[in-house]
Amino acid sequence: MNLTEKKIRQLKLSEDNECRMFIEKHYDTILEICFKFAINVDGLLGKNITEFKKISKIAFKLVQINFFEESKIYKEEKMKYYIQHRCEELQDNKKRFLDSTLNRKRSKIILDRIVIEKDNVLQLISNDKSIEKELIEHFKCFARKKLNIEDELKGRWVNQYAPNQEIDERWYDDVIQLIIESEWNITSGNFIVRKIA
Repeated sequence: MNLTEKKIRQLKLSEDNECRMFIEKHYDTILEICFKFAINVDGLLGKNITEFKKISKIAFKLVQINFFEESKIYKEEKMKYYIQHRCEELQDNKKRFLDSTLNRKRSKIILDRIVIEKDNVLQLISNDKSIEKELIEHFKCFARKKLNIEDELKGRWVNQYAPNQEIDERWYDDVIQLIIESEWNITSGNFIVRKIA
C-alpha cells in the first residue's frame, strides 16, 4: 500500500526478478484475501508491480469494508445480548439489576480468624464455630456498652461549648412557654383556652 514511485525505484521493483521476489513475499496474504472475496488472481506472480499494487489496493479496501461490516454486526449482536440480559435480570433478579445499574459492588467480609481478649489475655481463634459464637456475643453486648465516655473537653472544644455571652436568655422566653390551644365556642361566643402539656 505504501509503494510510491520513489520507493519502487529505490527497491528496483521495475525489474522482473526483483518484482517477482517482492510479489512472492506477499503472495500468500494476497492470495488468501483474493480467494475469500472471489477475486481472480490467475498469473499473479507474472504481473508487474503496478498491477500487483492495484490488486493489493482492491484487496485492502475489501478487507476494510468487510471488517467494518462484521464489526457493526458484532456490536449490534452484543448490544442485543446485553439488553436481553438486562431485561431478564430486571424480571428475575431485581437486586442484581439495581446493583449493576447503580454500579454498586458487593462487599463481603470473610472472618477466618479473630483476636479476642479474655481475662486480660489475647487469644487467636480460627475455628469457624467459635468465631461465629464470639461474633454473636460481641454484637449482643456491643450496643450495651457506653460509647461516649464523659471525658473533660480539651483544647478549642472548651471555648466552642462554653455559654455564649452574646445571647440574651430572655430572647427564648416566648419559645419555652407552654403551648395553648384556643378555639371559638359558638354557643357562648367566647374563646376557650386549653393548655397542652
